[in-house]
Amino acid sequence: MRADSGYGASGEGFFRIALTIFDERLQEGIQRMKYAGIGYG
Repeated sequence: MRADSGYGASGEGFFRIALTIFDERLQEGIQRMKYAGIGYG
């Protein structure tokens, strides 16, 4: 996951997630975001 402006001005304020990981690991990350109060969608 990247949370910086490495993607230029249009990427500022967004983060990117690589979907090249196992589903279980991705689900864990989503749950951690949920518990931290970070929404998506």
